[in-house]
Amino acid sequence: MRSQHVIATKHRDTCQSGWQKRRDELWSLSPLRLAGLIIDHGLILDEECDPVEMILNFEFDNITGDNCVPQSKNRQRKVLVVDDDRDIVDAVEHALNAMGLKVVVARDGNDGLAKVESEQPDLIILDMMMPKRSGYLVLESLRRNHAEVVPVIMITANEGKRHEAYANELGVSDYLRKPFPMERLVDSVEQALP
Repeated sequence: MRSQHVIATKHRDTCQSGWQKRRDELWSLSPLRLAGLIIDHGLILDEECDPVEMILNFEFDNITGDNCVPQSKNRQRKVLVVDDDRDIVDAVEHALNAMGLKVVVARDGNDGLAKVESEQPDLIILDMMMPKRSGYLVLESLRRNHAEVVPVIMITANEGKRHEAYANELGVSDYLRKPFPMERLVDSVEQALP
């Protein structure tokens, strides 16, 4: 652990603002989200180590470029697709897999909320009209109950401007009307992913 500390200290000295920003982000996460990052990074939690310091040491050991942005090793970004239309899900999943993204699927709003907790996605693609719980109710719950804002792209066949305005008020990254060109979704995903 000593050598990791020396490496982290060196990076902290050269990239103080990136280090501090990431540290603040990590401290704002729930214990469950921290545990997910530790697992994603393939780390083993030691009782004597601070989990935030462990993640920082790991991430800043692999800094690329002049911007001092930590790059996670072995971490594939994850997108949760919440939609009850199998054809849409299959097409979206195919496009996202081609981008190198891991895709998790939920078929209704309740399952979508459960998978947000269990899967901790980097991005959510959310249909507006679904059984059990609409996309709006899912989005309202996400914004009300999660400190960390996960980007959401809402997809819908609804033409109403009022619906789009409400989605924007809830902070969606993008609002796409079905049918949409898959290239448009890919562009939106690239823009929304951190």
